[in-house]
Amino acid sequence: MIVLDGNGAITGLTATGISAVQQLPSGSVLQVVQVSYPTQTTTTSTTLSATGVSAIITPKFATSKILMFASMNGVSCANSNNNAHFEIYRNGVSQSYLEDALMNTLTAFGNAGASYQYLDSPASTSALTYAIWWKSQTGGTVYLNNYASGANRTVSAMTLMEIAG
Repeated sequence: MIVLDGNGAITGLTATGISAVQQLPSGSVLQVVQVSYPTQTTTTSTTLSATGVSAIITPKFATSKILMFASMNGVSCANSNNNAHFEIYRNGVSQSYLEDALMNTLTAFGNAGASYQYLDSPASTSALTYAIWWKSQTGGTVYLNNYASGANRTVSAMTLMEIAG
């Protein structure tokens, strides 16, 4: 018997004694978490700090992988000799293998975007927080979500997908 509760969770066992979720083939999407971040944010720090773009996911199985998509939008610098630098953190720790290159093409008040995708293997069933951190390369002002205003403002976002291992 398989039971779907009001929150979309699957419980119960099949005739083989394995839960329905455990029977899904490798590569199946088990859950999706998406957040958007519309707030215009700035930094002048040359030390990495959180942008505000983050999401939390709790894997159902330690064998699962987490597929992360992040889109940083409306990125600009107050002067042309500066760059925004982004890194991806998991649970407050930089994942050096996820570090991204500088956005060297930014010009004064030019707006750009950066997209990231990564398939992580955290081997955990504890809550995992993925976040985008950033810094200014030279200490000049760097902006996030700096295009337009109100309902037309750019929005940065993150999507996390648990993938069956």
